[in-house]
Amino acid sequence: MVPGTVINVVGGGGSCSGTYDMDEGFSIDGAEEAPGFAGQGVYQIPGVEGLGVRIYYSLPNIAGFNDISAHFLTSPKETAHVTDGFAGEFSANFSVEIIVTGPVTGGTANLSALGNGGIWFSGIEGISLQLSNFQVTVPAPTCDVESYDETVNLTASEGVSADTTFTGVNSTSQSVPFNINLNCNEGVNVDIVFSGTANSDNTILQLDNTEDSASGIGIQILDSSSHVIPLNLPEDTPYELIKNVPQGAVPLQFNARYIQTESNVTSGRADATATFKIIYR
Repeated sequence: MVPGTVINVVGGGGSCSGTYDMDEGFSIDGAEEAPGFAGQGVYQIPGVEGLGVRIYYSLPNIAGFNDISAHFLTSPKETAHVTDGFAGEFSANFSVEIIVTGPVTGGTANLSALGNGGIWFSGIEGISLQLSNFQVTVPAPTCDVESYDETVNLTASEGVSADTTFTGVNSTSQSVPFNINLNCNEGVNVDIVFSGTANSDNTILQLDNTEDSASGIGIQILDSSSHVIPLNLPEDTPYELIKNVPQGAVPLQFNARYIQTESNVTSGRADATATFKIIYR
């Protein structure tokens, strides 16, 4: 889900009566403003990354404050003089929005931790908004991998020859496409780490070492834009593939090719093995 998406709305209200010299004020105690939402009244919800809350309010008895989509609680409390000597019943309505602010992690969002919000009059809280027992459980974003074993035949589309395919160091064979197919929840960000025995700069897989192995070549894995994917990346800095995937089938598209690594190439088996790990955020 993209930042700014509203995923839940809960309404409520309250009232009090009396005679007031009224300074209208409002706050959410202990809240931190969500990054990227400065001045928009969106505050991070403790417990789940990527979710924020915005609380709109209206004051039906006060001119200029009866549109619930025009005013929201802020932290720290702000005050603005509204009117003198307001007499009678005073009411307020609230609308609580849960908003996506970034990549969402699974967990339980506890809005109770945001503390006390409300409407103040001359320093006295006239209407209190208590977010008690207000929790939102968010499932962890994830995908299912349809197949954990992928075999890619790099000689299927053309004959690869030690004598004619390679013309010098860094020359390559034709790229062969392959997919890793996922089935995902909506909004997942998908990254990947390929691991295997590689050359010194982790861009080329070395061939499996057998008695009849070819020599002088290795294998590269490329993304769908034909960029070489580095190998053996740390899991906390994986290779970024796709953000905010749709619900359902998600094909991850890759290419593989041979690349000449030495001045002389000899014929033989040219197999290499890599493992992949999908990282969800």
